[in-house]
Amino acid sequence: MALNSKSAIQELLDRSGLEQANTRIDVLELNLSPGASPVWHPGLDDSGILPYLMDPVTPTLRVFFITSIRNGFEGFYQYINGWTDTGPASVWFSHQMDTGSSTYFLVDCPEGAKIDILRSAASQDTHIPLFCPFVIDLLIANECASSWRALVDEERELLLDWENNGGQGIPLQSIIYTPSATERLHGLFRNFRTIVEDVEDLRERLDFLIEIARKHESVLSNSTSSSSIQTPALYPAIENLEFLSSRCRIWKRWIANYGERTQLMMNLFFSIASQMDNRNNLDIANLTSKIAIETKRDSSSMITIAAVTMIFLPGTFISAVFSMVFFSLGTNRAGQTTLNAAPQLWYYFVITIPLTGLVFAVWQWWRRRRQADMGSKKQSGELSQEK
Repeated sequence: MALNSKSAIQELLDRSGLEQANTRIDVLELNLSPGASPVWHPGLDDSGILPYLMDPVTPTLRVFFITSIRNGFEGFYQYINGWTDTGPASVWFSHQMDTGSSTYFLVDCPEGAKIDILRSAASQDTHIPLFCPFVIDLLIANECASSWRALVDEERELLLDWENNGGQGIPLQSIIYTPSATERLHGLFRNFRTIVEDVEDLRERLDFLIEIARKHESVLSNSTSSSSIQTPALYPAIENLEFLSSRCRIWKRWIANYGERTQLMMNLFFSIASQMDNRNNLDIANLTSKIAIETKRDSSSMITIAAVTMIFLPGTFISAVFSMVFFSLGTNRAGQTTLNAAPQLWYYFVITIPLTGLVFAVWQWWRRRRQADMGSKKQSGELSQEK
């Protein structure tokens, strides 16, 4: 039905409330081509909707108005199928109780589940279980669970490699300060934290399906006596969904354990690094102590040399001053060379000895005063720290 005027659209809207209750699928199609008018397709069945699911050639807007079934179950959910590039697997299902038929729309269905569905449909012995409600959901859930299991096993092998030989086949002490090793360990811990949440999402989807399947089973059991349509039993599907949910809970516990072990590895890294730093600090402290002892010995030697120098310094000074005054060479009456001492020789001893004692006294006074100043500064520093 082409909608060429506003009055036609309004007329359709006025009566759509009456017609919509009796139609399953209505489609509104808008084409952006010049001169194109909106088109309304009411009352389509499941087969009539197929042409509208194809990609149009020109820019087109299609709106599907789907009326939920009155005697059955419908639902939509998504699975995250591992860390793939295809995106989440989306599932829309519809189970009609009066006809015993089911409809599924699968978007980005996992390849393994698709192969299992096709193989079951092609086999004469195993195609009947596909008619059992929620078997399709079970196959998709099982494939997604297998993908997560493979990913968990891969990350677990990396963790075991770290625990056995540091992730590189060498002792941990050799890679403590390697930035790439620390980053890989952090990445492993992040992956476990992410996987455990994704597995929990999978378990919640399974619990949702189990709840819907039980409601479907309850309604089916109540309507079996009044219905002539034979439908397969739900027990195998429900039991297998419960088994998958139980496996997800077990995987979650183990993944949490792997995450904790990774955290322990990280703590071990930091502990070993701290121990190595402390060991280096102790080596530096011992070396500093040895240097201080050697410096003290050198200082003692220098003090001795300085003291000896101080003993001879006054005499040297006085000798330099009076060297040409107190002694002279002469000739006696016999013609022999003699060393003559001036009568003022005693000046040398009288001046040198007291001056030497004065220098030692001044040095002792200066040393004691310096030690007293250092002691007072140390005491004041301790008092300030106590405050």
